[in-house]
Amino acid sequence: MNIYRSLGLIFATSAAACAAPTLNEADDPNEHPASSTQAILNGSPADPAKTGMVVLKAPSGGCSGALLNNMWVITAKHCTLDLPMPSALIVMLGDERLSYADSIYPHPDTDVALVKLQFPLEMNGKSTGYKRAISTVPGDQLIGFPLFCYGYGLPNFPTLRVGLMQITGITSDATYRVESFGRTNDALMVAGDSGGVCMGWDGAIVSVQSLLFQLPNLEYEQQVRMDALATWIARTMTHRVRPCSPPWCGNGSH
Repeated sequence: MNIYRSLGLIFATSAAACAAPTLNEADDPNEHPASSTQAILNGSPADPAKTGMVVLKAPSGGCSGALLNNMWVITAKHCTLDLPMPSALIVMLGDERLSYADSIYPHPDTDVALVKLQFPLEMNGKSTGYKRAISTVPGDQLIGFPLFCYGYGLPNFPTLRVGLMQITGITSDATYRVESFGRTNDALMVAGDSGGVCMGWDGAIVSVQSLLFQLPNLEYEQQVRMDALATWIARTMTHRVRPCSPPWCGNGSH
């Protein structure tokens, strides 16, 4: 399925999409950080140079992430914990562009972190001027609409992939439940894409991948809402939030 050619059909049908039944999170689902030895399945190959999606490699493993501008990356917080020093986190865009973390800013209450780079990653042949917007649209206005969700997966981060997903519920003040759109084969519904992002049709980041829940007859991703973090992201990128430094990075506290 070509997700770009299908947009007309998707938007025509999305208004009729219904939210999935509310889940009781106390039902003890099999949950785990969405980092594993699995590769991203389904979806379609995507170009990192056109999307700003990066790979973050740490001594303990790796994750996906997204450039917010040439010097800042957003990813899942659990991908940045327990580093001996920020520069142990390598950030790669494609096969040739590489930088290192200069400082790490974990959100105190959610599974999101911002990473400031030691030197910029080029986009469109330039080391300045790139910007990826953060969505501030309230979550209840996004339920049932298609999202473009990106991730690399493991092992060895073979290929950036994009699939169509949708928000099917709001699980807390800070998180969404995200499932495949129309139960197509485009979904990235598999562990391995922690830190990957979902974007709206306008390219703004709507959510960041955190956990994969596996229940009987249902599998969904828990993603952190960007509308709830937009102010914190802006404050952090203007240096009004203190970065973490070892050893307290290990628990993400402030």
